[in-house]
Amino acid sequence: LGTAHHKFLQFISLPRVSSVDHLRQEAIRLQHAHILSSQEAAGLNFDALANFWISELGKKISGQPDSVRRELAFTARFAPSELAGKSPEMEPEFVVVQGVVDLAVVLPRELWVVDFKTDTFAKTELTAKVHAYEPQLILYVRALERIFHRPVTGCWLHFLSHGTSVRVNSGQA
Repeated sequence: LGTAHHKFLQFISLPRVSSVDHLRQEAIRLQHAHILSSQEAAGLNFDALANFWISELGKKISGQPDSVRRELAFTARFAPSELAGKSPEMEPEFVVVQGVVDLAVVLPRELWVVDFKTDTFAKTELTAKVHAYEPQLILYVRALERIFHRPVTGCWLHFLSHGTSVRVNSGQA
């Protein structure tokens, strides 16, 4: 189900995210385009998806359709000291980090990052989940700032199962 939701979020048309009905129509379109299987489409939680897109954050993102990048693959090089949170030194060794950002908004002077989470858990576990996923987002932020030469000013985890977006303090934003 997580893969189906991520694939759907990657290929939906941003002008078609304003309601459950529009999202259902997008799922049909993506099935006809052989992007989603009927089984994947049947597993989508359209209410949860619509809740994101009609939220303040979702509207902010869908209002920048030309700047949105979905499933953005990246490769970045870091000195080991940079990943440890220390000031970089002249080091002969380096670490190559590769990843895929679920959604990035690349604006002329700033970047926004959203990572969608599809796991199901008790609401009481939200803080622990945010804490567990924070290092991943911080790494995404550092890599994208290096690649695009601009700051990430907004960084969020969005938990589809709870309809909750949590702003993550990336240390940079």
